[in-house]
Amino acid sequence: MNHIGIVSNNLNNIQRTARMLQKKVKNSSFFVHHPRQLQQNNLNRYDLLITSSTYIDDVLQQTDHSTKIAVCISEAAENQVERLLQINLDGYLTPNMKKQELIHAINMMLQGGVYVHPVFSTTLLQSYRTYVEIKIERPLHLLTKKEWVVLEHIANGSNNQVIAKKMGISSSTVKNHISSIFKKFGVNNRTDAVLKAVKNNWIII
Repeated sequence: MNHIGIVSNNLNNIQRTARMLQKKVKNSSFFVHHPRQLQQNNLNRYDLLITSSTYIDDVLQQTDHSTKIAVCISEAAENQVERLLQINLDGYLTPNMKKQELIHAINMMLQGGVYVHPVFSTTLLQSYRTYVEIKIERPLHLLTKKEWVVLEHIANGSNNQVIAKKMGISSSTVKNHISSIFKKFGVNNRTDAVLKAVKNNWIII
């Protein structure tokens, strides 16, 4: 049995949607939570969590890497699409998805796939083109592969818990990577580490 949580402040509409999904998605139970209830619930008990861009950071902070997470991006949050795509979530949904689209997306995510609604394809393509057109030159052996990934997440504004979630490692391991980056860069804080990397064209933000 799959347990699926939906975090939303629009409880009436979402509860109706949850009841519909309960009938259509096999072997799955749906639970709706108001954002104020987040800290009162163990979110790690869910196989899949669906929330809006408003609450995605709170959800990420309270879950570990075993929970699949999808974000529903409204038109008002379109300026966040590129940032959200970089988080490497399990699903990118829209509020106006048709019933069959939503059912298909949920089944795909539960089976280990990543669902990206076609409306975000242009942004995804533009981000890819920007990435390949900018030549990143990194000195050999300065940082390990994982340290570069941690640094990129820091540059995108992620805290240690979110980085741990994205990379599937513990928060203490993230701290060790960050300490190593500071030592190798000769800096004392995140801002200086990111500035040094950007100035030397080692990362793009």
